[in-house]
Amino acid sequence: MRRKHPGASLHLPERQVSTTLRPLHVSVDVPYSQGSWRGELVSDVVRLPETNAPTVRCDVALIQRSTNFYINGSEWQGIVGLAYRQLALPNSSVTTWPEAAQQALLGRLNTISVVLCGPQPRTGRHHGYIEFGETRAELLAGQFRSAAIFRPWFFETIVTNLTVGGQPLPLHCDRFNKPKTIVDTGTTNLRLPDEVFREVVSRLQQAAPLAEPAHPFWTGKGRLCAPAFNDSALWDRLPNITLSLQTDPTSAFDVTITARSYLRQVFDDASGDDEGHRCFTLGIDSSNIGTVLGVVVLEGLYVRFNLVKKAVELAPSVCGPEVIISEPYTTADSGECAYKASSAYNRTVHIAMYVLGGMLVLICVPLLMASLSCLRSRPWRRPPGRDNFSLLVDFPE
Repeated sequence: MRRKHPGASLHLPERQVSTTLRPLHVSVDVPYSQGSWRGELVSDVVRLPETNAPTVRCDVALIQRSTNFYINGSEWQGIVGLAYRQLALPNSSVTTWPEAAQQALLGRLNTISVVLCGPQPRTGRHHGYIEFGETRAELLAGQFRSAAIFRPWFFETIVTNLTVGGQPLPLHCDRFNKPKTIVDTGTTNLRLPDEVFREVVSRLQQAAPLAEPAHPFWTGKGRLCAPAFNDSALWDRLPNITLSLQTDPTSAFDVTITARSYLRQVFDDASGDDEGHRCFTLGIDSSNIGTVLGVVVLEGLYVRFNLVKKAVELAPSVCGPEVIISEPYTTADSGECAYKASSAYNRTVHIAMYVLGGMLVLICVPLLMASLSCLRSRPWRRPPGRDNFSLLVDFPE
């Protein structure tokens, strides 16, 4: 229930047309793994057409402004948050869609499944499937493997290893999860902590020097166009990337994607010219909030979020690029792969906080005393909402 996004072909109901909308007079600013948006919180009846989801009343944000959130030409008009209520903004009183759906189904919403099939040939329009509480066997092309949810806020998992072209990166496994790893169908790229990203790009450049090292293509934010890229053998020049996901502290399984997943063809008016050039972007970029397993990894998979077992279950699907999932195997204790902030760093931060806090008190006490009379004569109101950008980094205890 939000206004049509510019460039979209579908018209959703306008705010003034809805007869079930109830304004809550609360504004929200929501950061995302890529981009952000700002909107107004309302309560309304939500129906998801062409799915088996129940029709429910829940709190909805009418997105009024966004930054780097919608992909050009994607025709996306909004987003349904499927993660845990700890992420709800502006506070815990929000009735989320999954919570309302769970109540409507009397607690029987055990799984949420998403199948991302990728862009259709020529048009580049993405398509896929979503199921609530059911598994469509006809979309499966293999068995499910289970990645344990480490902490229930985002769908947070643990990466135990990462290899490029079969060669492991020379990093301790906690670097892959600094400060966390999440599975997110709403993020396009495979996003990696900066030091991990630099290692991956270095391996790709060595395997296939498609452009100068300083070219913006290698940042994941630029495009590369040339007639030579019309040859499908381009994908064969780049190595596979394998991510190992923890099933439990002593077992894991591998998810291997090929260049057809992370070398993304651009489908828009500016992606070529009359000479038939094709343009590509690197679907991998650097992140300051941890590893994000986005669409680049999930296309070609049947992704089942198991809310009862607290696991993200992955299986090959019948559509999208080829993704290889290995059999589970035994590992050394991977408990050390979960990132933990340095205790020495924490002590330093605490000392600095105490020193600055003491200085602030000395400076502010005279100002507070001088302004007490003004404060007594003026009513004070707490703002109705809060912004919480720290949710992207810190687990809410």
